Amino acid sequence: MTDWYEDASLPKFENPPVVETAMALEFPIQESLDIFKLSRLQAEWEDRYPDVQEVPGAPPTPQWSDGAMEIQFGIGGGPRRLWATQPDTGLLVQTQNDRLILNWRKAFSRAGYPGYSALRSEYARLWSELEGFLDRSSASPVRPHLAEFTYVNVVPMAETEKVADVVTLLSSEPTEMPGEDRFARFQFIREVAASSDHPFPAQVHISGEPQPTDGGRSLVFTVTARVVLEAGSSAPIEGIDAAHALASHTFDRIIPGSKHVAWGRAR
Repeated sequence: MTDWYEDASLPKFENPPVVETAMALEFPIQESLDIFKLSRLQAEWEDRYPDVQEVPGAPPTPQWSDGAMEIQFGIGGGPRRLWATQPDTGLLVQTQNDRLILNWRKAFSRAGYPGYSALRSEYARLWSELEGFLDRSSASPVRPHLAEFTYVNVVPMAETEKVADVVTLLSSEPTEMPGEDRFARFQFIREVAASSDHPFPAQVHISGEPQPTDGGRSLVFTVTARVVLEAGSSAPIEGIDAAHALASHTFDRIIPGSKHVAWGRAR
């Protein structure tokens, strides 16, 4: 039985199709962590993330989703969020009154994907700085209840390729169908129950669709793992590790062998 949270056998690729990653810890809304305090927090890492902008925030992420469209109602302007970027590295820090997110974006990076280890180290530093800031502000400690890791992938597709040639979840026995495939948007949600082998309950979200790119087309697909943490968890970074491992193992399972070869799988 696969241990979806172990990291010793995580796949490694020389040329992965990833164009963006995001790791996040989410905690109960801290009313005192308003946009003014978020700005003061940002000032503490201004030397590393000097470019700042305010953007609309997002409502709390549901721990469990059945894929149905969610409609949010509220009074007022809604939550606000700060984006802080690091030039040329592709790193983006997002802070809101209920979460801390670190993105890597290929389009804004001079180098390739830095790998999970480097991103994890930076996230752990940011999280520690957030905790220190709250302690100095006499605010209540934050206790994350959700850890998340996301891969966004862009895979160029040959004219004869189908979505099922990239994501095996859509593979099926050949049947007679009129015409030729032109478009296929997809979404899958899978649940992982907590057990002695899998200490965290979780959901995996897999979604995507073809998009036109540079005169051709590509499959843009996302793998997101959301791991539910115990209330008052004292090791939130371990939750990030679990979400990353779950997302990586899932990615490994849903791509065919031909893509493993094309992307230079090292192990």
